[in-house]
Amino acid sequence: MHELSIARSIVREVEAALQDRPDVQVTVVRLRIGRLSGIVAPALEFGLSFVTEATRLDGARIEITEEPVAVWCSPCQATRTTDGPSVLCPVCDTPSADIRAGRGMQIVNIDLSEPTGVPRDLLEVADVS
Repeated sequence: MHELSIARSIVREVEAALQDRPDVQVTVVRLRIGRLSGIVAPALEFGLSFVTEATRLDGARIEITEEPVAVWCSPCQATRTTDGPSVLCPVCDTPSADIRAGRGMQIVNIDLSEPTGVPRDLLEVADVS
């Protein structure tokens, strides 16, 4: 289950981003996972439930958004987004090896809780693709 190592990487990236803020707790972690990434979202959530124990992410809600596949279609001369894991242009059905989106995973942002309980937002934490 490679999702467990990905979960550990997420915790390391968030903790590193917060090294100058030892007094905050993470309340929400928002992730974007590409359809071609090979990451199984429920397995990642399960892995995160283990690796976040005794960290500042312990108890944080995980929100995952799926990123669609986008390919460059040479005959159409356009980037096309597909609904499934297909690499075919949805307009002309031409296969493409030029994948523009949908293969990675990104920490989009996190919400923080200050010691006073005031939520804060930390944008653009990391791209672990």
